Amino acid sequence: MSGPYGVDQDQVSVAGFDIPSSPDASYNNVYPANEEEGREPPALPPHLQHTLLNHPTNGDPCASVPSPRTSL
Repeated sequence: MSGPYGVDQDQVSVAGFDIPSSPDASYNNVYPANEEEGREPPALPPHLQHTLLNHPTNGDPCASVPSPRTSL
């Protein structure tokens, strides 16, 4: 591979410093399966199922809005 100044980067070395080679096993690690990855995500998170947007509206514009439920 040629660098920006025509110097081959693979052959440049510093005296007394050798780059250690990577073991072949470091490139083929297998990730353990997670049992939660197979499940489908919920349709809505529980704290969003009871928002004011899901509450039926009243015909009276002056009516008070119900207090929101907390997610705690």
